[in-house]
Amino acid sequence: MRSLETGGHSVSLKFFTKFGTITEETIEPVVAQTRLPGGSIDLEEGRLAGIRQLGRGCKDGREVITLDLQIYVGAEGYYDHIVIEGTPRIDLTIKDGLPGDVATAAMVVNSIPRVIHAEPGLITMKNLPPVCAASFRFSEQISKSAGG
Repeated sequence: MRSLETGGHSVSLKFFTKFGTITEETIEPVVAQTRLPGGSIDLEEGRLAGIRQLGRGCKDGREVITLDLQIYVGAEGYYDHIVIEGTPRIDLTIKDGLPGDVATAAMVVNSIPRVIHAEPGLITMKNLPPVCAASFRFSEQISKSAGG
């Protein structure tokens, strides 16, 4: 459950320490049930097709956050589904999902100013301020750090 843990340690540490705890985390292989012919890969039945990662966070014995990540060859449909219980209840399905590569690139790019202004030495995401969309020009931030 790296995604939930990473979020818990960098962006939402206070949520899990003040409001609840991660109570379950599993990562299991998904095995091909049939032969899966593909464009660049053919998987024989019984071979590893991907993973299913499950994480749950609870508060006062009640589940408040769930991560159910399924990434495997031959998966039916491709979407991200988010449900937020509240008023109003939000039940959102994003057809074709949110591209992970774009999200990863966004995290890297939006981390640049925090890395530039960090203290020297070995640091991790846990040591940096939370990453959010940049609302300034990167060239200005870089020239400030270079003394320009």
